[in-house]
Amino acid sequence: MEEKIKKLIKLVEQLNKLGLKVLELLGTITLIALSIKSLFELMF
Repeated sequence: MEEKIKKLIKLVEQLNKLGLKVLELLGTITLIALSIKSLFELMF
């Protein structure tokens, strides 16, 4: 039983790390999109 709980905790920790990476990526993409948008607005 304890083994299963430990495995579950490890899994949750890995999912949390993955979630943070995904959020970072989304944030980066959003920033890039916004900067491209403002570049276009400045040009035209």
